[in-house]
Amino acid sequence: MNDFVTALKSASLGADKEKAVGQDLMKLIEKTAAGRKSQQQSKKPTKDTTVVKIPNANAKIPCFSVSADVAYNAEFGRYVVATRNICAGELLMVEEPQVSVIGEDVVGRLCSNCFRSSLNFLPSPFSNKALNNE
Repeated sequence: MNDFVTALKSASLGADKEKAVGQDLMKLIEKTAAGRKSQQQSKKPTKDTTVVKIPNANAKIPCFSVSADVAYNAEFGRYVVATRNICAGELLMVEEPQVSVIGEDVVGRLCSNCFRSSLNFLPSPFSNKALNNE
């Protein structure tokens, strides 16, 4: 913060521009402090993201239930077949995601690692996009 104030004073800006930039900085600091305070106060339990386990896993393909198997033929290639009658709502397959991304509409509001709410008003060092959080 002190470095910014020093840089602002040494910049060759007019008095009005310096005052406007200083006010913008104070608003940003207040928003950040308020966001941190509300995050600390809420301390809501995070949603459990544990992957569900298949109760009766297929010995050859552990992500499949014993109710499904993979078959192959020259015309269709590989495909999944039922090994018994399957009830509606029965869990057949579970896999962990290989890739997860957040949409552009929530960049800056969600952490791109854990997807929890984040009040980060600084752009990512890996992106050239400046965020507008007003």
